[in-house]
Amino acid sequence: MFWVALSALIMSLTGEGDDTFVIREFLSRARESVGEHVHDPVRQRRALETLERTSKAFAQHRKRAAKISDCIEQADRKYAASAADYQSCLEDVAPAWDAAAE
Repeated sequence: MFWVALSALIMSLTGEGDDTFVIREFLSRARESVGEHVHDPVRQRRALETLERTSKAFAQHRKRAAKISDCIEQADRKYAASAADYQSCLEDVAPAWDAAAE
């Protein structure tokens, strides 16, 4: 148990193992790049607004995915879980992916 806790601590401190780390790092670098390379104030504002919308959409997608994962985890904890229990968790999958794709 100690090693599990230690590895979880290391992953949370370094960002390794955090599946959102790559996206958050990409958005951060994109913001820096806009500030560095886009000199027209109007275009810079639009680019930053786009990155902000992207960041918010990603956060919303993660919330939807977490809700689905939590539902499946709860079904896994029940020894008498049925296929219908799992299927009910997947009702939001299509809207979640549609929103993420958009």
